[in-house]
Amino acid sequence: MKALPIGHQAALGKSIRVEESKFRQTEPIDIWGGNVLLQNVEKEEFIDKLIQLSNGLKLAFPGYFIYKENAPPIYHLSRYSRKKYGLPPEIERYRDALSRIGNEFNTPVEEEQIAQSGKFRTVLGLREGYEKGSYTFNIDEVKRELKEGFDLERGEICTIRNGSCYREEAVVITGDIDRIQRVFLLAEQFLQERFSVEDFSCNLTYMVETKHCKEPDE
Repeated sequence: MKALPIGHQAALGKSIRVEESKFRQTEPIDIWGGNVLLQNVEKEEFIDKLIQLSNGLKLAFPGYFIYKENAPPIYHLSRYSRKKYGLPPEIERYRDALSRIGNEFNTPVEEEQIAQSGKFRTVLGLREGYEKGSYTFNIDEVKRELKEGFDLERGEICTIRNGSCYREEAVVITGDIDRIQRVFLLAEQFLQERFSVEDFSCNLTYMVETKHCKEPDE
């Protein structure tokens, strides 16, 4: 069989090897995303109320902030699959949650319109490993490692589940799917255990586990 680009191999749920490094992908699911513009609310207040809403709906909020110059933060709400948490919620539940968020904060929300292309997007944590106080990389270091051919935005992982919130400085990376192997290797270099990928060449999303992953999704 003809070798597939790394993103397509991932979508098929296969393990792949890139320069002697092994990665594993979780079961892919359909992409969905919604954006919340924090126009009328402070970020910390937004997070506190988002935790309350998540508890009330019994729905986890996998998401991250995107920071653009001279503009309010954007919270990107997404979905992904991990066996540890059971079957992923249906898209309609997230659509309802996005609408509720807009009403709760009186702030603009928009469901992302997904157009198939040869691109990918990933949010990559910048803290080396997961220990508090570990070295945190910055976006300039990411640029230096990835070289040209990628669009980078400052971000912050903000995932809410079971009344708690996981936060970590991050970078949102967009590029051509046939270049994604460089992001895989960068994640391994940064000692990341896992990261999410949105593959717009097939409109699927999945988690990627590196060799550092202590709790593989088997």
